[in-house]
Amino acid sequence: MSMKPVRATSKTENLSSYWRDNRMNTETIVQAITKQIMERLDQSGNIAPEHVYHVPGPSQDGKDGIFEDLEMAIDCACAAQQQLPKLGLEKRGRIIEAIRRAGEKNAELLAKITTEETGMGRPEDKVNRILLAALKSPGMEDIKPEVFAGDFGLTLVERQPFGVAVCITPSTNPTETTICNAIGMIVAGNSAVISPHPNAKKVTHKCVQIINEAIAQAGGPPNLIVTMTDPTLQKTMKLLKHPKISLVVATGGPGVVKAVMSSGKKAIGAGAGNPPALVDETADIVKAARDIVVGASFDNNLNCIGEKEVVVVESVADQLMAEFAKQPTYIMKERRDIDRLTSLLTTAEGDFDRDWVGKDAICILQALGIEAPDDV
Repeated sequence: MSMKPVRATSKTENLSSYWRDNRMNTETIVQAITKQIMERLDQSGNIAPEHVYHVPGPSQDGKDGIFEDLEMAIDCACAAQQQLPKLGLEKRGRIIEAIRRAGEKNAELLAKITTEETGMGRPEDKVNRILLAALKSPGMEDIKPEVFAGDFGLTLVERQPFGVAVCITPSTNPTETTICNAIGMIVAGNSAVISPHPNAKKVTHKCVQIINEAIAQAGGPPNLIVTMTDPTLQKTMKLLKHPKISLVVATGGPGVVKAVMSSGKKAIGAGAGNPPALVDETADIVKAARDIVVGASFDNNLNCIGEKEVVVVESVADQLMAEFAKQPTYIMKERRDIDRLTSLLTTAEGDFDRDWVGKDAICILQALGIEAPDDV
């Protein structure tokens, strides 16, 4: 079994407390100790420190919801979905709460792995994004039945699940989307096959593992949320056309959303936002400058809702620029520098160079040979 250690700040559960709480017998204690030791072995056979976590390896087909065989993943998700309605809404609510707590507990770990694997964004900002997804994604309160009376009697409206959904997730926010999709799908009575971006597969594996462990601890069925070991475009297209997939949810660029909307299935697509910020003479200019910088720099502008450009009326343009200069920014004024920046960040075809997406501003400036404060 191939396991890759990933460092984090959290600590493993205290075994002595665990034994007291669960009143383990001697045999169970021995098994627990063995399990803890095996989990802490690194690839060389040495005991790893307590703050080492493991990302599931590709050889664990089906373990923790991670499958090499796509058909097996779909079949297992189907079986899990059929069990979910039988558990009742109260237990479903406990499952959702367990996922929320697991996301909250592992936010720093997932943020760290995401940054290391994708090379994009800022881990401290990703923690906040993961916490938001875990704690604020709509839950059981959204599926309350409706009852009303009229001339033709009493009407009861209850929502029913679709079945198995495929959820396509991006590399810019893989764990937040996976957690949000998992909560939404399970609340509605569905299971889900997560189709991650290949550049974020390892952290998606870890996220799916954490979610499945939380579901199991809450008494839910295994494989409510599954994913594939090696995601590819071909596998994603196969999922879109698969007869056992009833719903498609996609977070990504225009191409992905177009493919989803053309799949012939019920689809929910979230494409690029890239909103401009409009500042006119009625604005609080000081607050506008501060908020634009905070919003645009958050997680190095990976959020599609982050400000991507600013449109300002001429009468307050100079004032806004003066306030921008008071923020942790670098104001690029020379035409030569702007041209060099454009050349650095774009390809020969005029497209944006993906190698620079989500990079720190100071790294971009250093690549241009420009000195700037570290807090830019």
